[in-house]
Amino acid sequence: MKQEILLVGTGALATLFAARLSEAGHSVHMLGTWKNGLKALQKNGARIVDANGNERAYKVHATDDPREVSGAKHALVLVKSWQTERAANQLKELLASDGLAITLQNG
Repeated sequence: MKQEILLVGTGALATLFAARLSEAGHSVHMLGTWKNGLKALQKNGARIVDANGNERAYKVHATDDPREVSGAKHALVLVKSWQTERAANQLKELLASDGLAITLQNG
């Protein structure tokens, strides 16, 4: 079943997950604060290079405006540890009442 999925974060791991989820047919929304990353995602999509050196880009909706992604039922949190509190506070407002967030953090 195809889903709308919110990714909080726009770094390397968030982009990898965004590309793979988009490739699987899901509608991917990314919320972040990194201006250069947002611009690249908006212009080029989530780009990844496979083991053979082939590059592919996948369509995502990237924004720094939480209002554009409110009502999410599914969210992945991929931010640095010092950004966790801000992300959690945003998700309190963004997630649907029956929404689910999973955190996948590496630092």
